[in-house]
Amino acid sequence: MRALTVLRGGLDQQLKSALRATGLTGMAISAIPQAIVFGWLVRPRVEFVSYAHLVDDADAGVQTTTFATPEQVAQMAVGAFLLALWTVVVVRFGFGLSQELAQGTYELTLAAGAPVPLVLLAKSLAYLVIGVGAGLLSFAVMSVTAWQLPPVEDAGAVAGAMAVTVVAVLATSFVCVPFVVLAAGKSGFFSAFVPLGIVLGGFLFPVDLLPLVLEVLARLVPTSWGVSALVGAATGEATSAEVWRDCAAALGLSVVWAAATLTMLRRVDHRVRRAGTIAI
Repeated sequence: MRALTVLRGGLDQQLKSALRATGLTGMAISAIPQAIVFGWLVRPRVEFVSYAHLVDDADAGVQTTTFATPEQVAQMAVGAFLLALWTVVVVRFGFGLSQELAQGTYELTLAAGAPVPLVLLAKSLAYLVIGVGAGLLSFAVMSVTAWQLPPVEDAGAVAGAMAVTVVAVLATSFVCVPFVVLAAGKSGFFSAFVPLGIVLGGFLFPVDLLPLVLEVLARLVPTSWGVSALVGAATGEATSAEVWRDCAAALGLSVVWAAATLTMLRRVDHRVRRAGTIAI
């Protein structure tokens, strides 16, 4: 019961604090430029192919339209949503946590005796809620720019894979928290974790296009499996068994990452309480 009270209180407080500090408008505006780029990449291309050199007519030619493949449109739509979500959860949360560490309010949490991992999870959940809003806006802007909606061959599977992927984003992003605490909130430290989602998370392109070493590393990141499930379900290129296999892999890795993060947080909390200082 106490855990639920701490979680609810931390979530409510962090939502109000985050929205006061940045506001929905600021977070929304930051998501728009990248969404426009994603949409532009898969926008239908209209070209004029001239064959004036074949006939005696300078205006001879034909207008052609080139369309992106369903897989490309789905990948960009998923990427637009998840990259906006990832940016809020990692960068905004990291910045907020750094401010708390710099202002000394983290020490108040320690002094109050509240379970630190639970408090930090509540804060992370607050940014996840805000990030979902930013992701939906990014998805909408991307679709308008692309002049099309992504394919949805299996709505149920897409919804399930989306829920799993959001959980994977939370588990993957939360792993940066112990390091930010140990670094005493040094400015920009959390930004080092942003490429984790961009390069290895599968947001921008299928991870099987990466070099072998990076592909192996990417398969250890929960979001890469979630994205595979999402794109496969949306385009119909993956069977139901393959979609749910990827979802199971994403959830399994999320549990492993969450357990590792919880272990690190407990050790960090113990070290900080014993040493009386946050910085390494």
